[in-house]
Amino acid sequence: MKGFYVMESYAPYAAVILAVILFFNQTRQFIKPEELEKAKADLLDKVEQKFVTLQLFNEFKGQVNDMKDKIDKIYDHIIKEA
Repeated sequence: MKGFYVMESYAPYAAVILAVILFFNQTRQFIKPEELEKAKADLLDKVEQKFVTLQLFNEFKGQVNDMKDKIDKIYDHIIKEA
């Protein structure tokens, strides 16, 4: 009987609840799992195109450090000869 009483207390608000649910459905406020997966894949593609990976960044940083060391050696060599 307790379950029936709960349903009975929501009965006056049934039209409002239905209207709110229909509004959310029509305005697509909630996303379906398939749409979420598609949006996630699109977002990952955009991120891959715009940003560099950490591994690639670390490789580039290593190359810059190697170039810095070589430039320092050339500079030291020029200073010693002058």
